[in-house]
Amino acid sequence: MGIACEVYTKLLFQRGHGHPLWEPEPTASGEVLIGDVGYILDGGFYRLFNATLAADDAVNQRYGVPDGYEPLKVPPTLKHVRANALQAGPICSKSVTAVTADASLQAGVGNAGGLASLRFKFAEEQGAILVLKNDAHREALHPCRDLTQYILLNHAGWHQFARNVCRLDLKSQDIVFVCGCVKTAEWALAAATHRARDGEISFGGQFAPVSQATFSLSTTQDVFMSWEHRSGPKGASRVGLDESASDQCIFLHYYKVKHRPFLVPKVIRAGTEEPHLSRSPTPEGPNQMVHIPEEDASTTEVEMVPSWSHQARGFCLRSHAFFDR
Repeated sequence: MGIACEVYTKLLFQRGHGHPLWEPEPTASGEVLIGDVGYILDGGFYRLFNATLAADDAVNQRYGVPDGYEPLKVPPTLKHVRANALQAGPICSKSVTAVTADASLQAGVGNAGGLASLRFKFAEEQGAILVLKNDAHREALHPCRDLTQYILLNHAGWHQFARNVCRLDLKSQDIVFVCGCVKTAEWALAAATHRARDGEISFGGQFAPVSQATFSLSTTQDVFMSWEHRSGPKGASRVGLDESASDQCIFLHYYKVKHRPFLVPKVIRAGTEEPHLSRSPTPEGPNQMVHIPEEDASTTEVEMVPSWSHQARGFCLRSHAFFDR
């Protein structure tokens, strides 16, 4: 991951809209869909397959599906779409202020009016900017215990599929399940990585097919800012498509799995130390002893990124479960 991508992701994540993608464009596999199983690399999301679609669905034909694949059946009560979830205009990291010719916009979501005359002022050494030409809509699966159990049951197989079939050198925690996304039609983004304090960037894009949206540096002689910017989609990628198609994923919501060491308590009974024992309900009674081998003593956590709780923005909601690897 490049420095600009890393800074952009870290700073805009704090706005609470999801995991920001430095590369929102669809990949060769197509646009991001709810139920996608894949991974994030260099600021873009790459789908392996979609866990809510049949094995013979066109979406799952590129790489196939894991052995023993059973699609997740998602009831309509879990699926939700919010049109105009984000207004057109700028979304900035907390230390960046967007200024128009008419008035100042506090860091956050602004108005689409006067996009060509936007200027961004930096109060810290780093900053991130996203500008939307159109409103963005949000698609989401609301939290469900059946969903987290499905992920726990199948995640190991997904990881093996990624490594053995797709030949990807990925760790288990790299494999994610997409439970939400925010999409728009056209965008421009920028990240200042070094020496941005007191600097200023001007946005001069009209989002026209011929002239791509661009940023330009406008600062004092004493400020030597390091920064990068991108915009899209490029004209060639829209050939044969509706110009207003909202297939650009600017924010991602997903579940990931983490394996954490579990310290099994030592149980001393009748003056004899018996290591690696844990109390667990059994058919013989709630206080029977169940042996847990040391190498298998771990917990598997399903973590949702970001948390649904507004109060816990930037933190992760964890669903804990014991899982024998």
